[in-house]
Amino acid sequence: MARYTVTLHPEAERQLATIWLGAADRDEVTRASHVIEMLLARSPEVAGESRGANSRICFVPPLAATFELREADRLVQITGYKRMRSSA
Repeated sequence: MARYTVTLHPEAERQLATIWLGAADRDEVTRASHVIEMLLARSPEVAGESRGANSRICFVPPLAATFELREADRLVQITGYKRMRSSA
């Protein structure tokens, strides 16, 4: 059950689309974005790492998503996506 509403900032949508269009592993990018949204809908306060007062970053290879948490509104806004570098 979702406890938070997850939204995407227009810039995050653009970044995700650019990553997906350039990806050889589009299924993995799609899977990672869905997992990120699921994690953030359930428990964003513990997802990933803190990046400031209300800002966090969540890692689900091959993606990293920055997001802002508004606890009082039960709202999470994904503010950006980046492709993680391969460790191989």
